[in-house]
Amino acid sequence: VCLGFEAVLTLYNHHKLLQTSCGIRYENYPLQFASKYTESLMFSQLDEKTYITLKYFPTTLNNHAWCTTLHNFTKSHLSKNWQITSTSVSKKGMKFIATVEHKTYPFIAVQFHPEKVIFEWPEEFNMPHYHAAVQANRYFYDVLIKLSKLNNNKFKSEKEEKDALIYKYKTFYPSEHKPLVFAQIYIFD
Repeated sequence: VCLGFEAVLTLYNHHKLLQTSCGIRYENYPLQFASKYTESLMFSQLDEKTYITLKYFPTTLNNHAWCTTLHNFTKSHLSKNWQITSTSVSKKGMKFIATVEHKTYPFIAVQFHPEKVIFEWPEEFNMPHYHAAVQANRYFYDVLIKLSKLNNNKFKSEKEEKDALIYKYKTFYPSEHKPLVFAQIYIFD
C-alpha cells in the first residue's frame, strides 16, 4: 500500500522522487485530518466512531523508509492536482502526509498499512488488533472498493481475468523463516 502511495506521487511528479528519509518501522500513529476532510472522497462517509478512533488513537500501522513531507509536496506543485486529506507525526517529530486524493479523478492513496492491522499478527510489532482499530482500518477497504466500482473496465475474457488474479501464483508461508514476518507471501515467477 505505501509503495503505491509513493509510486503514484512520483508518477504525478514527472517521475521525480520527492520523499524524505524517515525510517519508520512498525509504528502506529493517529491521523491529523485536513481542515476540509469531510468534503473529500476518502472521508466524506466517515462516521463519528471511526473518526474518533483514527484521530485520537495510534491505529494506523506505518512501516516505510520514506515519507512525503508537506514541504516536498508543496515544492513539487502536486497540490495543483492532489489534496492532502490527513497527516501523521512520527515518534521523531517528523510530520508527513498520511493520505491524499486526486482533485478530479477518484484516486486515493494511503501511506500506512490498513491491511496489516487486520491480517498480520507478529507480536513483536505491536500492531493494534483491538476491535475499534480493525474497524477503523477496514474503513479504508470499504472506500477503496466503493471507488473501484466506479470503473467500468472489464477483462475481455474469463481466461484473461484469471491470468491477472493473484490466486494463480504460489503462496509461501514464511512464519518459520526469520526475519520474514508476514503470514503469507505470493511468489511471482
